Amino acid sequence: MGVIQNNFNKLLGLTLGAVGTAKHLESQAMVNKTTALNQYENFSHEEQAYNTDKANLAQEQASIDEKMTKNRASAEKMNKKIEEQGFAKKGQSLYMAALEKSYNSLAEKQELLKGRKATLDERAKFLKEKGSNVNSLLQKAKIKNLKVGGID
Repeated sequence: MGVIQNNFNKLLGLTLGAVGTAKHLESQAMVNKTTALNQYENFSHEEQAYNTDKANLAQEQASIDEKMTKNRASAEKMNKKIEEQGFAKKGQSLYMAALEKSYNSLAEKQELLKGRKATLDERAKFLKEKGSNVNSLLQKAKIKNLKVGGID
């Protein structure tokens, strides 16, 4: 009778161990899914913020480029007029000084934009790597309908 009881206890222990392992695996799968979905959501917000900042930077760059083009055209026109006259009238020299000041201000803004662009480029590298990690989490969690988009 002791042998039967012993074997029954072993079988009961194995069954309970298998049930415990199954529950652990089930809870681990749920944790994997939750983690993957949270990371996907965080990445999506960061990607959206990056894209907004990138669009704003491009818009500012276009505005500065347009203003610089107009500034150069005005300066060339004024230089041509001064050359035709043979000298610069007082108002013309003040206008040229204002154009030069404006150009220098735009060049300074241009440098600031270059710094912001470099920062955005670093953010893009970081987000690209993070996107790859999020994709790995999604695969591990067996979530196939979500994919992380591409950062250029």
